[in-house]
Amino acid sequence: MNGQQERTGEGAEPRTAEDRDDTRADPSAAGGAAGASGAAVEPRTEVLPARADGAAELDRLGRRMERAVGGFVDDPRRAVKEADAVLEEAAERLARLLAERRRTLRASWHADDGSRADTEELRVALTRYRDMTRQLLTVA
Repeated sequence: MNGQQERTGEGAEPRTAEDRDDTRADPSAAGGAAGASGAAVEPRTEVLPARADGAAELDRLGRRMERAVGGFVDDPRRAVKEADAVLEEAAERLARLLAERRRTLRASWHADDGSRADTEELRVALTRYRDMTRQLLTVA
């Protein structure tokens, strides 16, 4: 277990990366060795895979938000301004990570040297694009 946790919704219990990976419990579910057709299926791609270097940043943003909420009684306007700043920073972080993830994914099938990806590489890329898009749509 890597210790990275997320909350899946308001008031939800934290889930570890292992809990999120449906493929561990059922290899045929979302990407184990073979799907229903018997063809190899890629594991679901996380939009924002757990990053060790991001844990400190997430903790820092979380603490800032908690301080903003805790300071509301003393100075409501300042608390809301701080909450706005935290949300802006979190959104910018998300945009950076998504752009990085998209660049990596695009590089997996779109070579600059003129070489062409084979059908399997394209299938894997398509699966990862689909999974990322689905995850993003659940946030919106």
